[in-house]
Amino acid sequence: MIFQDMREMERRKRVEAIMGSKLFREELERVVNDSLAESGADGLSSMLSDMMKVKGAGGAGIRGEHTEGV
Repeated sequence: MIFQDMREMERRKRVEAIMGSKLFREELERVVNDSLAESGADGLSSMLSDMMKVKGAGGAGIRGEHTEGV
């Protein structure tokens, strides 16, 4: 259990570093602006919905829920 906790702490540190990255923010803004230009708000809404369904390594979704069979 301790090993899992340590892995989770490391994963959270990596996520925090990415979320705080200026390069990540700029790239995300570019993707959002491109999506809005190409397909409007409906396309952006669909893209965000798809992103929220992405499963991360270790069997957890973006929201942290456990997913079976991953």
